[in-house]
Amino acid sequence: MARGRPPASPPTSLFQQALAAVGLFDGAIDTHDGSFASGHIIIDAGRALCADYPPCPLDGFVDWEAMVPGSVIAARFGKPPYAIAQEDPLWHQLTEYSAVALRNVAQLWMPQCIMLGGLMVVGYPTIPLEPIRAELKKHPLTKGIDIRKAACGVFGGLYGAMRVAQLVGRQE
Repeated sequence: MARGRPPASPPTSLFQQALAAVGLFDGAIDTHDGSFASGHIIIDAGRALCADYPPCPLDGFVDWEAMVPGSVIAARFGKPPYAIAQEDPLWHQLTEYSAVALRNVAQLWMPQCIMLGGLMVVGYPTIPLEPIRAELKKHPLTKGIDIRKAACGVFGGLYGAMRVAQLVGRQE
């Protein structure tokens, strides 16, 4: 895949807007109150590993949402993620942090599949999914969980949120 500027995206990261998980349970969309804050999975509570990352303003911890979004990377390194080569150790680090977060999400929810979207996953360079899959396979509780890239690209979270809004609107 050719490197270069990613497709246009909304001004605010979809990662930050739509990290609240939407689940399918028994074939139906769960219409809970939206309190699944998977982005706030804590990666480094004591800040021993991630002392150079700013803490999340909501809880003060270094969580997934405070470490992985493109806006965080751009602020930290002074350039957008697509300008950082895939070979840069940063991508390995982000993959490790994402593996920790997704393993925690997987152990809490035990889904059959986790779909990931946004430029950090579907753009280029990217957080590679194979090391995350390998990490989940190491653990008995998460070894059967499939990790996939969202088919709708960077706007998958937005499309999913719109569909949930439609379905919830019909039920009221």
